Amino acid sequence: MKCSVFFFLLLSCLAVPVLMASEKIVPPVLSLLLHPLASNWGSGELSDADRPSKSWMDGFADVTPILVTSTIENALSSCTPDAYCVLQISGSLRLTDTVYLDRSKTKLIGDPGNSVLHAVDSDGAFFEIGSSTAEIIIDGLNLDGESRDYGNNYVFGVVVSGES
Repeated sequence: MKCSVFFFLLLSCLAVPVLMASEKIVPPVLSLLLHPLASNWGSGELSDADRPSKSWMDGFADVTPILVTSTIENALSSCTPDAYCVLQISGSLRLTDTVYLDRSKTKLIGDPGNSVLHAVDSDGAFFEIGSSTAEIIIDGLNLDGESRDYGNNYVFGVVVSGES
């Protein structure tokens, strides 16, 4: 499916100038389009049999969300150890540093209109999921890096680090 859309868009971009007689398709492009393996380019769809099990996600179904009122770290400390935990972000939340999610079985959800502002003046991320941390869901958060120049610094939404 992806290949078909790609080739349709590519052919459309190339066909308009040809139809207008302003340019011609150059031989290298034409030979790429007509290449016998061109229909196999791109990635195919992944079948459900090849995907990891998602049954663990059901563990969040009956969990009452904890409203984040000050910091995500403070809300995380309210979670029952080794149990599924859901944190709910409503309104605007300003991060002063990267939030390290090193607790498994954690789900962060955002109410409509939420905003998580990255206010760090250096390299970093909104969230970093550390080594050996599993079963994390981030859903519906509006990550806002502000409209400012970070210079040579890089800001990432979510960083996954370490092994497994």
